[in-house]
Amino acid sequence: MDDDERNEELSALQAIYPDEIAIDLSNYIATLDVNVILAKPITVHFSSDETAVLTRLPPLRLRMSLPPGYPGRKAPIIIITSHHNWLHPCERDKLEAAATTLWEESGHGQMLYSYIDHVQQTAEQGLGLDWLVLPGHLKAPLETYEEAAKRDEFHQTSFFCGICLDPKRGFDCYRLEGCGHVFCNSCLQAFYSDAIAEGNVRAVVCPDATCTSTRRALHPRELLAMGLEDAIARRYVVMKRKKRLDADKTTIYCPRSWCQAPARGAKVPPIPPNLNDYIDIDDDDDVDKPIPIDTPNEIDRLSICEKCEFAFCRICHKSWHGEFTRCRPPNSEEEISAEDQASFDYIKYHLSACPQCSAPVQKTYGCNHMHCNLCQTHFCYLCSAWLHPANPYAHFNQVKSSCYMLLWEGEEGDETAERDVGEEEMIDVVEVR
Repeated sequence: MDDDERNEELSALQAIYPDEIAIDLSNYIATLDVNVILAKPITVHFSSDETAVLTRLPPLRLRMSLPPGYPGRKAPIIIITSHHNWLHPCERDKLEAAATTLWEESGHGQMLYSYIDHVQQTAEQGLGLDWLVLPGHLKAPLETYEEAAKRDEFHQTSFFCGICLDPKRGFDCYRLEGCGHVFCNSCLQAFYSDAIAEGNVRAVVCPDATCTSTRRALHPRELLAMGLEDAIARRYVVMKRKKRLDADKTTIYCPRSWCQAPARGAKVPPIPPNLNDYIDIDDDDDVDKPIPIDTPNEIDRLSICEKCEFAFCRICHKSWHGEFTRCRPPNSEEEISAEDQASFDYIKYHLSACPQCSAPVQKTYGCNHMHCNLCQTHFCYLCSAWLHPANPYAHFNQVKSSCYMLLWEGEEGDETAERDVGEEEMIDVVEVR
């Protein structure tokens, strides 16, 4: 009779958990892995003084042995182990002892399914703990497991792509890190490939027009993860870095005509061979003031080209001469050619400059509300005044403003525009770089 009941219960478990359970009918043993998916995140403190907030933990393995006399006279024998041995012995003993308690409460009846359900619910609640304390060497494997578990769960879920609007498996989709929006890989690849090919690095953000998250540029590791070729992702990084270098007033370029690469600098680090190691500098808005000519600090004046490793003075652009040599910038007034002077004069008198980064701008058509492509500053094309992004047109509606009612002045571009701002004002705001 006991054998029949044991066979009956093990067969029932086999039907309930066909893919998860392993049954040994000859020895009346069932082995099952219970996934630990927490209802709320739990903070794990490691002995290395590090912490991690996890929502998943490696599975608990239940080895349930039914001895002769089960269920009428003997309780099942339970042995619990955990992958990576994260389960504390005290908590393990409590879970194992719960089997005997449930067996007694059931009136010595079949209770393995109830016990498995109890373990699942207890694990889901984080074993009733507010935090865990574990050895430091478990931090990396537990974080790796959580990432893999989330990825597997994502791959098994279906999503509607926000671009093509077709249902797609998670395996064929990508979730953006910044906002969590999901799109299919093929649509993302086409969208970002076109943007990068056109040189529009500002478009490498979430494609969802309703996205309320900060319009954060994507890290190249995301482009690689969604299947973009390394060459395309690298072109994106190169263009992004060049824009940052051009917008930074402290950028110094190699004076060798055949090189022209930027000098080494911590603010805009070089591009690593592995794009996953790329340091994103989008949030680094601090731009230092230009270094004065008479600086006594050797480190400030010494520049080394990141490409050809030529050491030169950032003031005079000549080969490094030491810190005690007084020098002058190249192309001082007496050295400027007539052609260069004519170019500088044209920029001063005919172009407007961004008030933030001093980049010269020439309008081809449209209104006088300008948006700098380098530093994203809003400004007036007529007087280069800074405009508030929330209401840039207030400047043109103020009676006391020199640009009052001149929003559409020179709509056809500089060739036909009659500017109302004097040359003296333009000289003050334009900086020739």
